[in-house]
Amino acid sequence: MLLRFIYAALVLLSALNGCAPLSLNLLRPLTARFSATANSIDRDLQPAEHQLSTALIRNHFHPTRHPLDSFEIDTLISSLITSPPPFSPSYLSNKKLYLSLYTIGPKPLWKPSSSNLAGQEYSDKTVINYSEINGPEFYLSALGNYTPNPTTTPTSCPLDYTVSVKSAEIGLTLDPRLTPLKLKLPISGTGKLRVLYASSSLRILTTPSSTKGKGLPFGLDKWLKWEGERTTVVQVCEERVFEGSSGGKVYRAGYRI
Repeated sequence: MLLRFIYAALVLLSALNGCAPLSLNLLRPLTARFSATANSIDRDLQPAEHQLSTALIRNHFHPTRHPLDSFEIDTLISSLITSPPPFSPSYLSNKKLYLSLYTIGPKPLWKPSSSNLAGQEYSDKTVINYSEINGPEFYLSALGNYTPNPTTTPTSCPLDYTVSVKSAEIGLTLDPRLTPLKLKLPISGTGKLRVLYASSSLRILTTPSSTKGKGLPFGLDKWLKWEGERTTVVQVCEERVFEGSSGGKVYRAGYRI
């Protein structure tokens, strides 16, 4: 149990730089978590964004049937961040959960091989980082604030922010539709976030510098690095991932601190 708690703390602190972690799923099969297909897509998206989000959703839930071509995915990402659409504040502060489905660059400490869901929900000034340890029945969440860099131009990407985690907790429930039991954790930290691309359905985020945090047991926070410099994460809106299914929101109804 102690080892599981330490692992939970390690995964949670990876959220300090604005890129939420994925975690270890031991119980729930993928088919119970994805009743919709990626074929029903919003046709108003840019072609590259449409192609990227579709490929990531299919691969996340059916990796054997839909393997990723890393070169193709990286090319799509490059094309999007080279020509991003005009930025709207609602793309970042819309109070919707965006799920982290793909990473580029140094492998984050928080990224095990897993099918658990993780992501972030931004409001006007706060951000919630969500990460499943064992499905929605056992998860981590961290609440923080984010502030824009004074030199950032708020009408176009890239946009730079400072993210500060203030509180964290572990949630445990036998039924994710019920209010979970919550254990507060004395974890905090500050990191940098750069938004390379943002739309109503997809975000591409990166870490301008490596990040460490505070609050780990045994002094591990003195030398562990949660995310390396230029770790890049692609996040897709939960509504898009679970398009046509009500399961997503039901599963994560209790994660907010």
